[in-house]
Amino acid sequence: MGFNLNNFPNPATNGITLKPMDIVEATYGGYMATRGIVPGAYAPCETVGWQITPGVRMTVQGKKFLGVVIATRYGYSSGQSTNRGAVFFDVTSDWWA
Repeated sequence: MGFNLNNFPNPATNGITLKPMDIVEATYGGYMATRGIVPGAYAPCETVGWQITPGVRMTVQGKKFLGVVIATRYGYSSGQSTNRGAVFFDVTSDWWA
């Protein structure tokens, strides 16, 4: 979520691309099974981690979003590493209805 291979801002649009956030489950053999989407939550397709301010508000295609910074931390033999991403919540639509 916001820790991908694409650059931010997107070179083609000079912006950000959001997609509905998937719910996935790890299965046997290391595969992932998609179970559905998280209503009202969107994941960026670009690596936005350190360039997004927590609590940022933005408008994309007429919808207003609230950005929440997330992070995962994991260890390597050489020390600790932190990946920082973001999730954007739709604050204008009635996705909860």
